[in-house]
Amino acid sequence: MQQADIWLFKQINTGLANPMLDALMLVASAFGTGAAQVGIALTVTMFGWVLNRVDLRRSGYAGVIACAAAGIFVQLVKALWNRPRPLAVVFDARAVGAPLFSGSFPSGHATTAFAVAVAMSSFVPKAGYVLIPLALLVSVSRIYVGVHFPVDIVFGAVLGTLIGAGCAQIMRSRTSSSDPFLGRKEGRTLFQLSSDSNEDNEYPGLSFAKRRVWSYALLFALCVMLFLWRLGAVPLMGLDEGLYAECAREMAAGGSWIVPTVNGLPFFDKPPLVYWLMALSIRAFGTNSFAVRLPSCLAGLVLVGMTVYLGVRLFGARAGLFAGFVLATSILTVGLARMAVMDMVFALAITVSLGMFLLARLRLAPWWVYLVSCAAAGLSTLIKGPAGVILIGSTIAVFVAIQRARRVKRERAKNYSGLGLAAAGVAVFLLTAMPWYVAVHKATAGEFVREFFIHQNLQRALGEDFHHNMPFYFYVPAFLFGFFPWSVFVPLAWAKHVRLRPADFADQASLFAGIWMVAMILIFSISRSKLPAYIYPVYPASALLVGRLWSRLIEKQDEQNCQDYAQLGRYAIALIVLTAVFASALILAPRFIPRPIAGAEKALGSMALAMVAGTTAFSILLYQRMTRLAFAALVVGASAFALTAVRIGLPVASRTLGEPAVAIAKAILRHAPPDVPIFAYHLSRSQVTLPFYARRPVLVETGKEEMLRSARGLRSFVVVAERNRLNELPDGGRLLFERGQYVVYLFER
Repeated sequence: MQQADIWLFKQINTGLANPMLDALMLVASAFGTGAAQVGIALTVTMFGWVLNRVDLRRSGYAGVIACAAAGIFVQLVKALWNRPRPLAVVFDARAVGAPLFSGSFPSGHATTAFAVAVAMSSFVPKAGYVLIPLALLVSVSRIYVGVHFPVDIVFGAVLGTLIGAGCAQIMRSRTSSSDPFLGRKEGRTLFQLSSDSNEDNEYPGLSFAKRRVWSYALLFALCVMLFLWRLGAVPLMGLDEGLYAECAREMAAGGSWIVPTVNGLPFFDKPPLVYWLMALSIRAFGTNSFAVRLPSCLAGLVLVGMTVYLGVRLFGARAGLFAGFVLATSILTVGLARMAVMDMVFALAITVSLGMFLLARLRLAPWWVYLVSCAAAGLSTLIKGPAGVILIGSTIAVFVAIQRARRVKRERAKNYSGLGLAAAGVAVFLLTAMPWYVAVHKATAGEFVREFFIHQNLQRALGEDFHHNMPFYFYVPAFLFGFFPWSVFVPLAWAKHVRLRPADFADQASLFAGIWMVAMILIFSISRSKLPAYIYPVYPASALLVGRLWSRLIEKQDEQNCQDYAQLGRYAIALIVLTAVFASALILAPRFIPRPIAGAEKALGSMALAMVAGTTAFSILLYQRMTRLAFAALVVGASAFALTAVRIGLPVASRTLGEPAVAIAKAILRHAPPDVPIFAYHLSRSQVTLPFYARRPVLVETGKEEMLRSARGLRSFVVVAERNRLNELPDGGRLLFERGQYVVYLFER
């Protein structure tokens, strides 16, 4: 039996070997992952909500349950029978893609693919015509790429079929003529609910939130997929991730929690709140990229939830849900939620502060919510310093001034006075923000004030002593791409909903969101130091406006309002043009990279294809006057773009920007004693993550004489340098490690 198994493996693995099949089978194999199968099930579920198809919803739910069950059963069987992979047994086996050596029986991909296919096709039989052949292709691909024997596949397929059938039977036993995940009421789709619904509650849309819990669960599942999936699969990349992660690592390793340090030296680039969160995560999950990125990921989840909450309270249930999908699927949201940087946590603090202020101002929340707003403002100063107070204060000041100038009526709460509440708010703000500033001022004898406030804030704003100087209009293209594909609809949302003379509290909320956007973009545009992520705090406000726009457009389409539909069509044309520009830029980008990156063309081409596919589907559905489905197509297209970037683009980028530092650090940990100093000699910025992975300070040296002075008196030291600078290193070194253009030498005296 084993000989027949090996013979059949060789016939497929080596007998069918072909370069075109290599690429095809790698793609097919990727469809067998749990993430891909859950994505298929969630997509079907979303279309079930959009089209009000109970069978589609049940099919999607069954697919998710079957995928989870398959994963559990596969791991149990693998733990009981740890069969070696073909590469560990067959000497001439061919590996296509990443090689694997243990845990061969059964095939998890085959089990998952068949479980999902059987479960979903039980409710939608026609889906079996696609899902069953896909499961077969996935199964064969696992043999072709060299990671499973045929017996592993057969057992996995049988196990998956049983799991899928069992999950389908469980779903049937718990269902009746009404959808169990919707309650007993039927008749309206997810995107057909009135944004002005005031049923059973004084606040618009809250009854929707109670009845439609699974619609929010769908959004949550999408956010988890976009933000959390493969969060730690690639190492840290870039200057900011490297510096912030190392600062948090030194805190977690026993450094000062008052005075941040990098490489043992004071680091006053930012206040410490995000470092504290990263350090706590490191202590919980270890020193790895997942741990330091987790705070941004969780902040992204909370930020989307906060945006939905504000949208529901201000504009209605449908608008709030739409705003959540808009924010979650914008390009920059996905990027920042997956990076160990400050911007996502900072945007959350800004949104909580402004959102709570607005709810209290409009009397949609009790008076003490003002104090929550002030506490969030205080936290923002512990993330990026005075920038938070300036952004929050400017937005509130302009809104209040316009209200007074336009004599907007606002009922005053009965149980507090304006002066007393203001004093309480200031006290809460100071109690939140000031203790650390006082402590660090004393600990550094005033050095923090000089470095942080003068250099990191004032000089950056003036464009002095910093390299991020950009023109005034920089944030126009940055916002168009970062908020894509929803940025196209922001002008229409402004034209429809932002009025200087608001008619009701919803119009006041739209005016506040508009001021929120303009004030922040203007402030950051005046500052000469610019990066795309700086204006991310305006994204929640933009999502609220776009969410309200789509909610009203769908409602008016139900009323046969052709004028609004024609306006939407014109903006769809703008979306097509913008998609063509961005897709062309992605395809042409590899030609302008100074150092070629293997796989860059494939990765960027796949991302461009996902972007074009989403916009094409949107345009076709909109032309067919299927507006609800067109919105869903944009959500799916934007999600596909993001997931393609995560699965294909990031691994390609990490080969150059992240993996060399990890390999060098492993060599240092293996060959250099813990007390031996490490020098980085003229390394590029991409290797700034080296101290984090080496788990020790790495001194940066920019000249040979400087390095020799630093090494004077040392019995031994390690130097990491690029190969083209070997002639600048001292004599007598012993090569410890080399990878690509990087070398590691040990010098002993």
